Amino acid sequence: MNFVALDCETHLIQPGLQAPPIVCGSYWGSPTSARPATGGLLTRREFIDSVRSKLQGDLVIAGANIAFDFGCVVAAEPDLLPLVFAKYERGEVWDVSIAMMLHLIAEGCVHEGELWDPRSPGKKLIDPSKGTITSRVSLAVCVDLCLGRADAKENDEWRLRYAELEALPFHQWPAVARDYPVDDARNTYEVAVWQAQHCRNTVNLPAQCAAAWAAHLSAMWGIRTDASRVEAMQAALEAKRAEDVAFAKSKGFMREDGSKNMAVIHEAVTKAYNGNPQRTEKGAVSTAREVLEESGDEALERFSEVSKTEKLLKTYLPFVQSGVEVPINVRPNILLATGRASYDGLIQLLSRKGPTRECFVPRPGHVWCSVDYSAIELSTLAQVCLWTVGHSRLAEAINDGKDAHTVPVSTMTSRPYEELLPLVKLPGEVKDLRQAGKAANFGFPGGMGAAKFVIAKRKEGLRVCRVMGKEAQPCGTEMVTSWKDRETSPVCRQCVEAAEELRRFYLGTWTEMRGYFAYVTNHLETSAEVTQFLSGRVRGGCRFTQMCNTLFQGLAADGAKKALWDITRECYLDTASPLFGSRVMIFAHDELILEMPEERAHEAALRQVEVMVAAMKEYVPDVRVSAEPALMRRWFKDAAPVYVEGRLVPWEPQQS
Repeated sequence: MNFVALDCETHLIQPGLQAPPIVCGSYWGSPTSARPATGGLLTRREFIDSVRSKLQGDLVIAGANIAFDFGCVVAAEPDLLPLVFAKYERGEVWDVSIAMMLHLIAEGCVHEGELWDPRSPGKKLIDPSKGTITSRVSLAVCVDLCLGRADAKENDEWRLRYAELEALPFHQWPAVARDYPVDDARNTYEVAVWQAQHCRNTVNLPAQCAAAWAAHLSAMWGIRTDASRVEAMQAALEAKRAEDVAFAKSKGFMREDGSKNMAVIHEAVTKAYNGNPQRTEKGAVSTAREVLEESGDEALERFSEVSKTEKLLKTYLPFVQSGVEVPINVRPNILLATGRASYDGLIQLLSRKGPTRECFVPRPGHVWCSVDYSAIELSTLAQVCLWTVGHSRLAEAINDGKDAHTVPVSTMTSRPYEELLPLVKLPGEVKDLRQAGKAANFGFPGGMGAAKFVIAKRKEGLRVCRVMGKEAQPCGTEMVTSWKDRETSPVCRQCVEAAEELRRFYLGTWTEMRGYFAYVTNHLETSAEVTQFLSGRVRGGCRFTQMCNTLFQGLAADGAKKALWDITRECYLDTASPLFGSRVMIFAHDELILEMPEERAHEAALRQVEVMVAAMKEYVPDVRVSAEPALMRRWFKDAAPVYVEGRLVPWEPQQS
């Protein structure tokens, strides 16, 4: 494989500007393996011309976060956009950071967002250019891991100052300013060559690089917020803070002057945890928000709202305020251990309901379209069971068009599915049991135990004993801190017992799941590595729950990234598509939100559904995949399809 590494130096990134003007560029590479690699520093014009030439050739272009460099190039000369897409489609783009992340995943060095050094078991990964623990794979990290050098950024003193040199010829630049871009290109080239020979998981690299490019284009476009909604959010949060503080004072958790009464709080936490509270490193009773939230004490749980509201005011409010004047450019992280993508910062942490999310609005003349796959991880779970166990009642139910959350209710009540279906939207036992069935469908496939299941659902506002009809006494009356000889945060005994019963019904409904869990157990007896179906991506260091989850979560992630690519390509290149001119706003696991011109939103939305379903079917060939579009004028998580005279129109919340 013959590489050429490209890198550009630009003006500073600014709010609303993720593709700043290029100052200069650099390259390093060789057209054939028989010739030694060479490189050099290029003017802006020379660099863009060089990129054009390399896009038209067959050399593999390497870079660290190469999507950024391509973004700057196409911002300067948009006619290069089709060539960039074509290069990705031919698999001729090699992002060394993504390649390294894939390798770390295969080596089992990625756990819950933390990176571990494959050379030193038990040691977190350090970025040598900063000397700090990192959750991102930079070029400096790649050079350290691949080449054994910590000097990748030794000449970086001008890294953020190249705009100052823009008007000067190269010979008037300081030597280190001339060296740094060439160092970056040479380091990238040498890392890419090493990775091609030694790194694992590169079979999945083209797909991940393509998804990274599509996500970067979305980030370049950015998201706007509405000033009036931001003002309303601020007023609502200030009112909520006043309510929270008044409650805290009424319980003695806060004094009249607004200070916290730590003695009272410590006493309440200690009592909630049956005399064995969690403690800080210094031995004090922990009052961290998660400790209060998991205490099982309603007063402490409510008290945790004080810090949550404060965080919304101090952190989230400035975040949404920034989108009033210029677009907010969220930074995607295209690859997690499961294969999913995420975003840095706050955008993925917005609560489902409330004022924050609804501050985000489309640009004038546009609407947003949300297309969410219908319970896609149930479809991918069913597909994985067909491949691993050989049968799946869940697949049969989905393919028959049944509601997978109502089917377990039939098992619980011994009543026919058809008899139950009309009752699921009416208040009463069947509706509650369907809610329990839904919780089971999304909680138990990953091997979650009853106690953790109860805690997870309590955070979502669901009391398991209540929905299962097992609340003989008020939920939380009897709390336990251990279950089946394992310690746990305080949980309601009734809830855990109900969760155990719910799990039995779950396994009795989807009989393939016992076989699936046995498949995982048997696999882990010989290897902690699992290979993702179809994409071939390997994940190492798996425990039972991780392997249970990663097979079907990873399949859904791969299908969703293919959908992201296909949608983005039509938005930017296919002038005949109803999607042309639309832009991806958010890529959230199984949901894609697009901004599209309102006059053709109906046609564009239907095309979005068509493309997304077709892309996912490449990964889920034997189980039904479905999705629905919803138009909206603000970001409503509950938006649903609304048709007027056969055409899709924006959904609006009902006025209370």
